[in-house]
Amino acid sequence: MTTHQALVANQIGVEEALQKASVPLRGLHAEERARERPQLFIDMSRETPPATPEDLSLRILVPAFMISELKRAFEIGFLLFLPS
Repeated sequence: MTTHQALVANQIGVEEALQKASVPLRGLHAEERARERPQLFIDMSRETPPATPEDLSLRILVPAFMISELKRAFEIGFLLFLPS
């Protein structure tokens, strides 16, 4: 049974579902964290900087991941429309 199905069937709570759903996001963002720390979002959140990248909260990970994907999409779009 998937996390979504378990949540809909009230077999798990929202907190547990969010925790399970965040695992793939943390995996996708692991490489980005290794290259560049999302300092902008740490500063904006006013949270204490985590000791390790694995301790970053979703409040920091989600916007950092979205910005990195938007940046990548912009770069691809710019290269596609760049005159040859």
